[in-house]
Amino acid sequence: SSYRKYAVDGDGDGRRDLFGSKKDAFASIANYFNGFGWQTGKPVFVRAAAAPGAAPYKPENWEAKFTLAELAARGYSPVRPVENLPSTLLTLEGVQGTEHWIGFKNFWVITRYNRSPMYAMAVWQLSQEIAQSRTMTALKYAPLLALMLAACSSTPQRPEAPAPSASKPPQTQVPAVTPPLPDSAGEAERNNARVCRQVMQHDERNYTKGGLYAPKVADAHPDGELDVSLLKEPVPRSEPKSRAGNRSPYKVLGRSYYVRDSAEGYKERGIASWYGTKFHGRTTSSGEIYDMCQFSAAHKSLPLPSFVRVTRLDTGQSVIVRVNDRGPFHDGRIIDLSFAAASKLGINRHGTAKVEVEAVSSLEDLAPVAVVETPESEKRYLQVGSFASEDNAKVLKERLRDLSIDAAFIQKARTEQGPVWRVRIGPLNSLEIPRIQQLLQEIGLQGVRVGSE
Repeated sequence: SSYRKYAVDGDGDGRRDLFGSKKDAFASIANYFNGFGWQTGKPVFVRAAAAPGAAPYKPENWEAKFTLAELAARGYSPVRPVENLPSTLLTLEGVQGTEHWIGFKNFWVITRYNRSPMYAMAVWQLSQEIAQSRTMTALKYAPLLALMLAACSSTPQRPEAPAPSASKPPQTQVPAVTPPLPDSAGEAERNNARVCRQVMQHDERNYTKGGLYAPKVADAHPDGELDVSLLKEPVPRSEPKSRAGNRSPYKVLGRSYYVRDSAEGYKERGIASWYGTKFHGRTTSSGEIYDMCQFSAAHKSLPLPSFVRVTRLDTGQSVIVRVNDRGPFHDGRIIDLSFAAASKLGINRHGTAKVEVEAVSSLEDLAPVAVVETPESEKRYLQVGSFASEDNAKVLKERLRDLSIDAAFIQKARTEQGPVWRVRIGPLNSLEIPRIQQLLQEIGLQGVRVGSE
């Protein structure tokens, strides 16, 4: 049985006791996973988005043997950047409807104990609850985790604890950032509420004065897309300075920053980035709570609060945000946008973009920002694929369009072997190429060629 094969003596007392020894339980679980090839530090699941019209797909088994590019060709892509590892696809029915998930090798390892993908999802969600919780100890869950190994052993079985719902997100122990929805809310509002739920519990012990918050914890894109058309941009107005966050100078990572006396006349061009679930629900530098689903931003030197217009220079898209936080403390970046603001500018998938940031006191007399034009001689094209079948080329082009890469097109060419249909993106300027290449890599499309015609 699994008990005899994988249970180990973790506390060194000469006995294997999964119910009476927490060390035995955790050591045995680790040994069990290791025996089936668990990949330390690698993902288990990531939420997937289905392209419009994507055909339902169910693999023959749960072995992670597909590339992300193969899943993308079928219309399923991860909702956030993830390492390009062998994967498989799961479709589950949740309380909000059909959910699609991409599972990796570690998911397959969990199914070696129980072949049900629902069980594997429940185990993973339990682990996420433990990892994200900052107010309870993980050891509390040892008896439940021990059941994974003990249930099929010769040891008398104990009553099995009910597993969490496979599709219900782990519940946090802090109030939600967004208020509850009324019964009359539509599907779009319910989707926004799901995207905007708080998934991290915050512990200020992870923050050191003058440093960064939880520097070893990665920020993340929420599971899903936000319908920003339902959100209202803030209206610039005069507000008193917040009691917190305006001390000048202040130090972060040993570097001093000076806060401006006023935002009046401020205008700057540079790189914008954004921040998401890692900080959602945490207190900002101004003392307010960060809500990634509102139009806000962090800035190193503007007084808190301030209002600015952020314009993406390659598209001309703009958004008004209220600056209520400090950051970004990365070289070369001038503003950190909320997830909502980044979504409105279309950079939530790309990470960064070149922008102009201008302080505003009212919506009157705002001059338009000129889009940065690139000379024809400097424009480039990305060739994503070349196919002998026009239908295959159309599938890839539509997949790119679903990712908001509207510059994708098909070009027919003749070769010695016959006609081919090339899927290309362009024309692009030097600012656009790196971010689109990064997006393509995130969905598993490698080796994209850059050309001038």
